[in-house]
Amino acid sequence: MQVPFYRALKSIRVTDDQAATVVKELEAHMATLVTEAVKPLQTEISALKEKLSATNTNLTIAFALQGALLALIGAAVVWVGILRHT
Repeated sequence: MQVPFYRALKSIRVTDDQAATVVKELEAHMATLVTEAVKPLQTEISALKEKLSATNTNLTIAFALQGALLALIGAAVVWVGILRHT
């Protein structure tokens, strides 16, 4: 409960129950406003998570291909060395 607001209501002789109800309704309204304000951000965060996941997959594939290419280059170097000594 928002104590300063509650006290302000009490100072104008609003009953405890009325003041508590007003504060409760105000808090519920504020929660609704915050929820509505956050929805676009949640959508944007979800989209960014999807892009990040796709990027992570692409990087994993790229690193796997680089590893395979390095292995092939290493094997080619060894094979050339063997062919030179025979």
